Amino acid sequence: MDDSPLSTKSSALWLSLVCLGLAILLWPPLLEQFISLNWKICDMHPVAYGSQLLMAIIAVLIFIGWRQVNRWFSKYVPSGKTLIFALIALSVSTFLCLAAMELGLRLFRDPLRVTWEPADHKRAKYDPILGWTYIPSTSVMQTFVKSQPSVPVHTNEQGIRVPTPGTRLDPNRPTVIFVGGSYTMGYGLPFEDTFIGQLAEYPNFPYQVVNLGVEAYGTDQAWLRLQRYMYDFNTIAVVYTMIPAHVNRNMNYDRRVLFPGVRMVGTKPLFGLKRDGSVCLKKKPARLEDYNYLRLWVHVQRRWLNWGPQPRLELSHALINAMGQEVEAAGAAFIVVYWSFWEDDAASAYPVFDDISFPLVDLCAQHPDGWQYMRLPKDSHPNAEAGAYVAKRLAAQFIELGLMPED
Repeated sequence: MDDSPLSTKSSALWLSLVCLGLAILLWPPLLEQFISLNWKICDMHPVAYGSQLLMAIIAVLIFIGWRQVNRWFSKYVPSGKTLIFALIALSVSTFLCLAAMELGLRLFRDPLRVTWEPADHKRAKYDPILGWTYIPSTSVMQTFVKSQPSVPVHTNEQGIRVPTPGTRLDPNRPTVIFVGGSYTMGYGLPFEDTFIGQLAEYPNFPYQVVNLGVEAYGTDQAWLRLQRYMYDFNTIAVVYTMIPAHVNRNMNYDRRVLFPGVRMVGTKPLFGLKRDGSVCLKKKPARLEDYNYLRLWVHVQRRWLNWGPQPRLELSHALINAMGQEVEAAGAAFIVVYWSFWEDDAASAYPVFDDISFPLVDLCAQHPDGWQYMRLPKDSHPNAEAGAYVAKRLAAQFIELGLMPED
């Protein structure tokens, strides 16, 4: 008697049902509940519909030709013991192959090998909450862009960028706090040329400015850094500068996956979403010396990042809402600046801002002629001219909110 587990008359029926189930799961409206079909390499909707149709056809053909299918299984599918042995052998060989590939990458081509240092590397230190932050009480002349003059960068005893060495921030003075990444920090610019420095010198601007921007930060790190310092000041308002890259950064744990070859001091915190849509911390940062990772998994992450679905916006949306709600609960105003040099559509059409009730300074919907060129030479960061325009827009927003008198 044939002891093949698939040699009974029901074998074809079960296989037909499996194919039918796959056809149902490949239905794009259902599939998009779990994964976006708008991939970077192409629109995957036709692929999903084609795969669904193929699975349905196979299911019908198997059901019609069930006798032939059963005979095929009886002839070619091994017996139970042989099948188990084959599966074990396949599993072991696959594991050994992957282990050999991992070892080869570790020995010869580590995907996270260091090839360049970011401008802030010598000014940064590991932080167990934020991943990295600036070293306190430093003053350096920093070269950000090759062939461009070095600029002074000063931090106070809290690691906050300040205009001059020895600048002391007054905890009692009404204060506007700015959070974000390198655009906020003022990458490549002296403090007075950043949009924060220019706003501070704006006529009738009555507040102390505190620049909490840190290079390579996303929304999540900006929020955590804000939590650290917001209650140390008489905070009247918080301004968060968002750029499109923050969406990917918020979904990333190790910046080296996003920026191949970069030298970092640590990974970053990673947030996720609960079932009710609120955010929760999924993973704490790790010092790179203590962080173990699979090189093969890094390759998978990079291919997925370059070829896979467009980044989902739900996490960034939830982080912005959570930050704004905390700021308003503390009695301060929360303002979002959406900054892109490459987009002309209004940010109101960008789903990450759906149902965001906070004031939005939309630099995509309105900007001066030549906006896309208001950047540092051979670099993507804003220059002083862009900073002047943003300072003007923010001043208008402060006036509109009643936080600043008109000229």
